[in-house]
Amino acid sequence: MRRSKRWAFALALSAAAVLVGCDDLHREASPTPVEQVGVQRVDAEDARFAISPGHLEKGVERTAIRSCRRPLGLEIDRRGRLLVACALLGEIQVIDPTSRSVLETWGPFYDKLFRLDVVPGDARLIAVGMAGSIAHILNLHTGRPIERVNVGRNIADMKRLGDTSEYLIVSSQEKQITVLDASTASIERVLRFPEPVGYVAVAQNSELAAVTGGVYKRTGKGVEMVSGHVYFFNPRQETSIVVGQTLAPGKMSREPVFVRDDQWLLVPNHTEGTVSVFDVATRQLYRTLDVKAGPERLIIGPEGRRVYSLNTRSASVSVIELAPLTVLRDIPLPSPPENGVVSPDGRYLVLTLPDVPTEKQPVISKPGAPVTEEELALLSEEVGEIGNYIALVDLHDLTLADLIPASADPAAITQSADGRRVYVANFKANTVSIFQ
Repeated sequence: MRRSKRWAFALALSAAAVLVGCDDLHREASPTPVEQVGVQRVDAEDARFAISPGHLEKGVERTAIRSCRRPLGLEIDRRGRLLVACALLGEIQVIDPTSRSVLETWGPFYDKLFRLDVVPGDARLIAVGMAGSIAHILNLHTGRPIERVNVGRNIADMKRLGDTSEYLIVSSQEKQITVLDASTASIERVLRFPEPVGYVAVAQNSELAAVTGGVYKRTGKGVEMVSGHVYFFNPRQETSIVVGQTLAPGKMSREPVFVRDDQWLLVPNHTEGTVSVFDVATRQLYRTLDVKAGPERLIIGPEGRRVYSLNTRSASVSVIELAPLTVLRDIPLPSPPENGVVSPDGRYLVLTLPDVPTEKQPVISKPGAPVTEEELALLSEEVGEIGNYIALVDLHDLTLADLIPASADPAAITQSADGRRVYVANFKANTVSIFQ
């Protein structure tokens, strides 16, 4: 199963354990009318193959490093080391990107680790497992456990409050967010909500946050949402009372992001094919943007002028311009994008594309350097009729510029501070690829 589906179903199933009534929820009315903004559509079949062979004549050095099993999370520490979280046994691997060698493997911690973060101003690392209940606080130099803190069942997300050592850890089943100080390994406060909550976003000043919530039920077709909200709250307040709540118009909402200096909150609605734009000052729905089917993740571009919606059901990227607020274009892709980063210079959007069917693989004369023998072996083990790629989208002309072969099931992705290296965790191949 694709990583995005794994995360989505883990969150949905955790919330679906018990159907919770929401009669006590106060739903704020949205302004009338709510503006619906359409997309300038591009014919998918024509656009998909209308790329110039060798458009990106850029040599790319690739190295695949054997990692711990089922790598799912990536983080770079202050020394430039790459930290890899693996979900099978809950191990953390330390890789030196310069020598391309594994330095250490910590654990196993027997948790499906998927989120890592280096604690600011402290030699500590915090890690949480998908659908777990423990925040693991480790010594960043030795990997030895310092403390295990129970933060509630079915962890769905974790975000840091600015440059502090405080973290918001979302527990879906407990309907709560735990504020944990990783430097002292102490729980500062617990914020409770009327329904299960999932993805959280933190504003720049760390005095405002938003979390998506919903009540689900099992049906013959799978898991469906009964109701869904976006909750605005102050994560630094001492009480557990939520500051505000707003009805989300779409179902199966994904991770929200604050944009335009925290003036707006954008929420992708996966099953609706829309992105909701909330006015932060009024906590009201401002606009609804139509994007292609299945918006899964929003990536903010340089200087915050554009946002890129990764759409899994339609295998595309929708380009959202923030001033004026509009959807510029849909960029078709050979397969659904898993994750992505924008290069520091703003030139390219780098995406992970697993499961590319052979008939949809465009032929590009110069996709980079030849694949290493190790990567060829990994590809041949997994594929048959399927390929795996890293896609580069040119953000100047908004087209697919190049495809670079990758190992099986490229999922998590991050990059060095200078953008010279891109790191990709290949979930099924049990490797980490370094693209120079």
